[in-house]
Amino acid sequence: MDLKKTILLICAGIGLWFAWDATSNRALTKERVLDLYREAGRALMSNDGEAYCRLFSDDLSGNSETRMPGMPVERKTITQKDACAVVDELYTLKRKMEEKARVALHVNHEFMIASVTLAPDRKSATVEFNDEIRIGTERGAALTLRSRQTDRIRQRSGKIRIFQSDGSMEIFPGNGQ
Repeated sequence: MDLKKTILLICAGIGLWFAWDATSNRALTKERVLDLYREAGRALMSNDGEAYCRLFSDDLSGNSETRMPGMPVERKTITQKDACAVVDELYTLKRKMEEKARVALHVNHEFMIASVTLAPDRKSATVEFNDEIRIGTERGAALTLRSRQTDRIRQRSGKIRIFQSDGSMEIFPGNGQ
């Protein structure tokens, strides 16, 4: 085979790979979006801050509001650094609560995706979801954190990342009722 045919075959192969990358299994789907949130839940429950952090884009931005009974609302602009600290902060809080209560506590996490809206180009999506984290014993929660979020995610080079996150959190003693 001469050099021209070899170069032509290589270029055709690269072209086919780019076409496959742009149109086939790389397209963002609702299932792939749901997998991202399942992965976040696994990282949170296994106290894996590094895995949790990998779910956020380097340029993550957003706004959060935190409410606690009897306290003023805390408003904050968030970055990737803030998002990456969530797992460590949660388990540090749990350890402090255990030391104070002198009993082993558990973390429970539930989330519900309210909606997933895929962009026409299937490279980004908007996700609305609610989640609840409870820290407590088998008899009940000592602390409940409920949040409502709207995230924007995008896919680049086959990786799905959250690049914008806006939400609110309410923190309650006990089961939050």
